[in-house]
Amino acid sequence: MGVKITYSYEHPLAYSHLSLEKDFTSLCERFGYRVTDLSYHHNYDTKVIYALRKNPSPVSLSIRLSPDMMISKDGETMFVELKTGRSDDIIRLEAYQLLCNQIREKYFHTPCLYVYRGRYTNGDIISCHAKDIIPKTLVIPDV
Repeated sequence: MGVKITYSYEHPLAYSHLSLEKDFTSLCERFGYRVTDLSYHHNYDTKVIYALRKNPSPVSLSIRLSPDMMISKDGETMFVELKTGRSDDIIRLEAYQLLCNQIREKYFHTPCLYVYRGRYTNGDIISCHAKDIIPKTLVIPDV
């Protein structure tokens, strides 16, 4: 069963992410995994999506930054967070989201696989668990 993706407006910067969603879903299904889309922007009503995007609270962030999907096979289930990038020398991640996923893994034994495809890997897909990511630099945007 594939991911049901309903498109409202997607910003052009999201096109590479949408492409990775499609390709990763196909890869999972080819190997017998069931894929469930958890993305708020695919599953919520447009009014709710815009309300969440305007709200900077931790509650809103916990919804917007929850994992993109869940995959399962043979009784094993894990969250998946998809990342894309345009930088040659760095992979960028949201610190709050990574923290939440690392807490899930460490204390709730809920695996979260980070999957990346972008310029850093010359378009190849790489992955690792949230617990294995050790940020080198923390950047706090002026937003």
